[in-house]
Amino acid sequence: MVHIAVCDNKFNVLEKIKDGKKTMLIRGADGRKLPHSRVFVDDELYFFEKNSKAINYKARVLDVHNYTKLTNQEIDKILEDNKDKLALENKQQEKYKKKCLCLIEFDSFEEIDSIDFQLSRNTEDWVMAESLEELQK
Repeated sequence: MVHIAVCDNKFNVLEKIKDGKKTMLIRGADGRKLPHSRVFVDDELYFFEKNSKAINYKARVLDVHNYTKLTNQEIDKILEDNKDKLALENKQQEKYKKKCLCLIEFDSFEEIDSIDFQLSRNTEDWVMAESLEELQK
């Protein structure tokens, strides 16, 4: 499976990844939604910065943790236990105080030849497909 993580440039997510400060992504919601339970070890992970027109980086999924029905105490513990990998700012931590969380750890981060990509208007922050070619149609 191929995943495209849409990175928020407001919090310099991609810069933190490039600098090696961030090695884990987090997605959260009050109910299960993409990518919860749909990402697996060794899946391809591409990074797309909002308002960009191309994908320039990729990585390999190293580990995944899916959580549901979390209490506030459990959320705080998960965020604290993974703070070094997540490299979240305070405002981002508040955003992820959700009952369902998906944490995606990655490695083998590398720059790739630019791949043209257009984000559809109704896409939030995650895109997935069987292949990268499928997404370029």
